[in-house]
Amino acid sequence: MAAASLIIVGAVKGCTISVMPKDDETNDILTDYDQPFEITGTGEVINGTSTFTCRPAAKDEPWSDTCTARLCRTGSSGPT
Repeated sequence: MAAASLIIVGAVKGCTISVMPKDDETNDILTDYDQPFEITGTGEVINGTSTFTCRPAAKDEPWSDTCTARLCRTGSSGPT
């Protein structure tokens, strides 16, 4: 098994945030945000498959939740 660690630091123009309902850990509530966020995160690559969790932060937003990485919007390349 090949493995590596990932660290991400940067920014996105918008993203989709995933949160869990208090009474159902098997469900996700997805909310789209069309505003810039700074992001930090960690993850891993195992056998060529990457998995990571990043935390977005924005001005006037005191919370931090999981950003669904495949739905982040960057400046030039669109969804990643």
